[in-house]
Order: sequence, then C-alpha cells, then structure tokens
Amino acid sequence: MNLKEAILALDPLIEDHWTMDGLPRMDALVDLTGNVDIKRADVTNAVPGHTRDLAVQAALGASGDADATGGQAVASPTPVVAVVEETAPRAVQAPVPTPAPKPMSILDEPTLLPAGSLPGLEPGQSVLDMERGRVLQSRELTAAALGEIAGKITETQDRMAEVETELKQLYAKNDILTRASDRHERGRPSSERNTAVKDYLAGQAAVREMRSRRAREFVQAGTSVADVQEALRQKSKLDVAMGQGRASHGSQRPAVQPLRQ
Repeated sequence: MNLKEAILALDPLIEDHWTMDGLPRMDALVDLTGNVDIKRADVTNAVPGHTRDLAVQAALGASGDADATGGQAVASPTPVVAVVEETAPRAVQAPVPTPAPKPMSILDEPTLLPAGSLPGLEPGQSVLDMERGRVLQSRELTAAALGEIAGKITETQDRMAEVETELKQLYAKNDILTRASDRHERGRPSSERNTAVKDYLAGQAAVREMRSRRAREFVQAGTSVADVQEALRQKSKLDVAMGQGRASHGSQRPAVQPLRQ
C-alpha cells in the first residue's frame, strides 16, 4: 500500500488514526505502509489538505450517493419546459429549478427507523456495536447511531444531575453535623478538654523524675569528681593501638611536611 492509499484508508472514527488537530497520525501511516522514513511533508504532498473532517464528509457523501443511486451512476434529469396554449401568443414558461438535496450533517436531528428496517441490524442489537466503516457507509445506520448516542448523552446527564444533587445534600448534612460537633466540644468541661495537655505535662514530669533518680544513684555509688575526670582522660582503643610500636601498612597516619618559608 502506497502513502496516498494509506492516507485515504484512515478511519475517521478511530482516534489513533488522527492527531488532536485532525491530521493523519504518522505512526498509523507507518503501520499501513511499512515505511518508517515517512515525513509530514510527504503526507502533505501526497494528499494536500486531507483532514479528519474531510474524511468524515467523504464517507457520508459516498454513503449518500450509494443510497440515492443504488450503487449506480444516474445521469442528471433534463428539465422540461412547459408550453401553455392560450388565445394570446404562446409564451414559454421558464423551468422551475429543483432544489438540490441538503447533505446530511452530524448536527441534524436523526430520523430513527425500526430495527427491522435497518440494513444488517438484528433485533435487540445496538448500532454502536456494529463495524464503524459499515455504519458510516449507510445513511440509516448513521442516523440510528446518532440517535443512540443522543440517548446515552441524555441518560448520562440525568445521572450526573442526580449525583450532584446527592453531593449537595451530603455536604449540607456534613456542615450541620460539623457545627453540632463543635458545639458539643465547647460544652465539655475544661478538665476533659485539656486531657492531652495534662498527659504531656505528666510525661515531662516523669522524665525529670527519672533523671533525678539516676543522679542520686550516681552520688550514692561513691563516685567522685576525680573518678569522672579520670574516666574522661582514658584513651580510646584506636589511640592505644596507634601508640603501640609500628602500625600496620595503611593504618599509619601520614606525616605532614612543614611548609617552606
């Protein structure tokens, strides 16, 4: 499949085939053509101005022409000129132009048909479950799909309105209960409201009592100030090991050379 065929084969109903701006997606074209060297300029040159909206219009136009002509080309009718015979000199009546049929738009209100009259639709089957390309190629199926989507949108909006109403009621109840809880809290005795503060003060007093008890035990053990100073003057095991003879390789502190003036 060449690049032009791949561009025209993109499905306007598949989101992965189009960018947010309605242009053909490069990765989708790479998958269809197998060419990883495709550039945006190549796409523009292959089918200039091709967008998702044009693809939708082309699909609707093709389905409308097929339905109107039965799949065959029909020549435009030749207007008939009516001639009126009167006692006065004959006058030729100008032909009345026949207005062209208005193309169907997705914004037009669809005309729903019975399920049995829709092509390829079984009773109880949803049009939205059918193949997308088949729906786009049929005017009746497209109208039925629009009708189903409109119904689903209405149902969803109704559910959203119910949810919003329920949320408003819950928020109102929460506000009332919160004010009642604050009122009950203010009505409690101060002795009950300050329980947390009392617990904290009691914990601090217990810590101070433990420190005081340890100090008394230290004094009662007969330890003097000189004993404490002697214990502080004792060297650590590392200092003792460093002071014993030659240290092993890698554990000796490097000598610092004096700076020359």
